[in-house]
Amino acid sequence: MPLKTEFLVSCYNTPSETVRRLFYVVVRAGHLRSAPDYRIDRDHLPGHDLLLCLSGSGFVLSNNRRFKVEPNELAWISGYHPHAHWANPADPWELLWVRIDGRAIERHATYSRCFGFLYLPRFRFILCVESFAGSSV
Repeated sequence: MPLKTEFLVSCYNTPSETVRRLFYVVVRAGHLRSAPDYRIDRDHLPGHDLLLCLSGSGFVLSNNRRFKVEPNELAWISGYHPHAHWANPADPWELLWVRIDGRAIERHATYSRCFGFLYLPRFRFILCVESFAGSSV
């Protein structure tokens, strides 16, 4: 386990506002091997983060709910609401991540109304996005 978080790959994309309005875009992606003290706390960051745990484990806090994320599990986190994610200090995770954005991404995630676990054949998908009271589907 590394004593300091290692960013093995870190990619940035800066699409134009026109592209962001028209399409879903990847604005950041990477691969990291975390140290036991790795933690991200945010009040707001445009886009949604998809974290795929390759090994180890960690946690996601969103919508006042805490989710444990283990190998072969994908966490989807809305950046438009307060959230956090951190490594399990006893078994820090290795992650692939992608931050996606687009004008309707929050609406699409909210429409799914799936706030928990969805089991898929090869991995477990954890959707951690806010639900908006009074939103119509």
